[in-house]
Amino acid sequence: MKKVNIVGIAPFNGLKLSMDNIAAHHPSVTFTSYIGDLKEGLSIAESLDPNDVDVIISRGGTALLLKDKINIPIVEIDISVYDIMRAISLAKHMNSRPVVIGFRNVTDRANVLKDLLSLDIEVITIDKESSVSPVLASLKDNGYTTVISDQVTSAVAREIGLNTILITSVEETISKSFEQALSIGKTRLKMKEHNVLLRKINDSNPVQLLIYTEDNQLLTEFSSHSIPKKIRQKIESSLQDTHIQDSFI
Repeated sequence: MKKVNIVGIAPFNGLKLSMDNIAAHHPSVTFTSYIGDLKEGLSIAESLDPNDVDVIISRGGTALLLKDKINIPIVEIDISVYDIMRAISLAKHMNSRPVVIGFRNVTDRANVLKDLLSLDIEVITIDKESSVSPVLASLKDNGYTTVISDQVTSAVAREIGLNTILITSVEETISKSFEQALSIGKTRLKMKEHNVLLRKINDSNPVQLLIYTEDNQLLTEFSSHSIPKKIRQKIESSLQDTHIQDSFI
């Protein structure tokens, strides 16, 4: 079997180095890593060939953005409650007034900690990059001095003179995401091999085959020539009228 082709898009260099280190222990993987946060990460992902890359690994807001925009499976490196708790503990040692700010994959866990441990800490969720600067400026005006966040927010906070604590992921968490990506990649490779086999069969024994999803959406077509639009419409109408897919259960 071919090697699984995994691409890592890291918001900061430390995460890239950790992914490179973990990938070195997986000889069955072709791994390429890049540094890019949000729009830069998206630009990198858009330059990749979906037929060549099996899985992308990323983190934080970048992972959320890629899931929404890219037609390649995205595995998100989890930001755990432990990761956030460690950052909050660092802030306490600095004797500063901290606030946790980030996309929902950060703040959802921060709010769990806040409720469970009755923490006196502000948690703010942002949903787009353009919100970062005005929110941080408002926090500074209201006396906050330290920001606990992911990479994109930390970079902007430093520019306006706030202290920053970057939420990092432990290597165990990164490794679990890598294993998940490897599993997804192996499944995709098998599917690609099956598709190649079907096309070879069709080339040697021409047939017309349309494969539909359970909700009657055309998934793929194997045919030696284009199937007329009227015939397709008739097939799809039959699927809707008779629920023909149920006969295969």
